[in-house]
Amino acid sequence: MRIQSSLILGYLLGFIAFFAPILGFIAPKGLSPLVIIGSILGILILWFRRQRIEWLNFPVFLILLCFCIWALLTSIWSIDVISSSIGSARLLGNFVAGGLLFTTIKNITEDEKVLVLRFFLTGFMIVMCILVLELLFAGPIFFAIKGLDIERTGGGGVFWLNHAVVVLSLFVWPIALGLYKKLTLFKINKHPVFFIVCGFFVILILSIAISFSSGTLALFFGILGAILILIFGRRVAIAAALITAIVSFLLPFGFSVLQNPISQINSLISLPSSAEHRIAIWKFTSDKVVENPIIGWGMNASKNIPGGQSFIFSEDGKQYGRALPLHPHNTILQIWLELGLPGIVLYVGLCIFIMMTSVNRRRLKFESAMIFGQFVTILSISNLSFGMWQAWWISAIWLSAGFMMLIVKMGRKIYS
Repeated sequence: MRIQSSLILGYLLGFIAFFAPILGFIAPKGLSPLVIIGSILGILILWFRRQRIEWLNFPVFLILLCFCIWALLTSIWSIDVISSSIGSARLLGNFVAGGLLFTTIKNITEDEKVLVLRFFLTGFMIVMCILVLELLFAGPIFFAIKGLDIERTGGGGVFWLNHAVVVLSLFVWPIALGLYKKLTLFKINKHPVFFIVCGFFVILILSIAISFSSGTLALFFGILGAILILIFGRRVAIAAALITAIVSFLLPFGFSVLQNPISQINSLISLPSSAEHRIAIWKFTSDKVVENPIIGWGMNASKNIPGGQSFIFSEDGKQYGRALPLHPHNTILQIWLELGLPGIVLYVGLCIFIMMTSVNRRRLKFESAMIFGQFVTILSISNLSFGMWQAWWISAIWLSAGFMMLIVKMGRKIYS
């Protein structure tokens, strides 16, 4: 009875909401245990309350379950059966933990939602201020926490802010929706659009200032997608779903056909060395996809692909780096490479479902724009930067989706 009448779940999720942005700055890998602990405790509290639980959307659950089953099946013919099996088990664990936390957020009371959002906004603003200070003074907070000095990192700019900027790029969307709805806890009742624009502008500037090109492009594409939804509505989502399907099915074969994509792209725009290396990785991965497109090389096979650890060079002999270091830095190519055609079919199905659900006619148009923009940002980062199976990245996606859903479902009684 005490648990049922208290705000204990609100404080638990508030703790997670407050520390998630901070961990994005200090230790991004900490997001995974944060989600796991939160999911276990959250479901236990809901169970003790004996309340009727609204579970994860069934189509999403079914697609994720099929994804995990297929990943496990690919272990049979994987290059490294043990690594593939462990990777499949971890993927299932990440999906279960994230899904349970999402379910927990979905079932909290209105008073608990207000509490969670207060913590969420506080943590978000603290990290945004920290990032500005880090950029202005060359990272004093990070180096003080880690006990490092700038010489030991070899200089190279404030690269340690990349993960924090990614987390803020995902979390700014629910914050923006909350500002637009003028929730009383935000204490902003006039000109919310001005503050929304300022929030996106600051994160874009941070991303540009730390030379995080992938993050800059991802947030830009997300903002562009949101604006197009506001102007043209559902037709944009339909077009985006169609483009996503076409690109997903044809990307590796298009790269494989190109003889020298780096030179061809450089003839149009000047690419930095890091971008040239990334394209070379995509070219190598695409060639390997074409060798085994139906069933793939097996879950987690990116680390052990034949020739992946060899060095690749530019036309003038400059060494880029490994042909495939750990993962392709592209979700579409990684799924094609490891899980083959069935994996990409499930991926496209999930993307189309989320895109079309985001523009539900019963939603406010601004809600649809923020959900769609957030998903485009996630999709862009996934296909430009990180490995798809990284636990911290999957956890960040679950958290951002959960906070967005929380604000979408907030009752009218707490609007200003």
